Amino acid sequence: MDLDLFQDFNTRYGHPAGNGMLQNISSLIKQNVREVDMAARYGGEEFILLLPMIDGNGASALAERLREQVEHQTWENPSFGKLHVTISCGVASIPAQVIETAESLLACADKALRRAKANGRNRMEIYEPGRD
Repeated sequence: MDLDLFQDFNTRYGHPAGNGMLQNISSLIKQNVREVDMAARYGGEEFILLLPMIDGNGASALAERLREQVEHQTWENPSFGKLHVTISCGVASIPAQVIETAESLLACADKALRRAKANGRNRMEIYEPGRD
């Protein structure tokens, strides 16, 4: 998942507000994942979730739930008041798609994420082979 237009957010509110927003999103993710799941920041404003023992439908449901929670949440910033962001999510799963390595799983999720961004942001897309 990726925070939408985060560079614009940082330009408008500054990097301290951006860092605070990343911490807020991290907390929200932690509240929604199981102990067996792994959530990590992956790059500047991207997060990756590894969800063992859950199928693509479950992963999609979690991604959509997180997207909706972020969409409807505001966070108080002492300098700027209530701030809001949205996220876009890309989901890929094994064995729904034939994916052989961790790298290819990540590449498939990234393709779905890029499609979510291209289709308007603030949405979740599922990787489908041949639909790049």
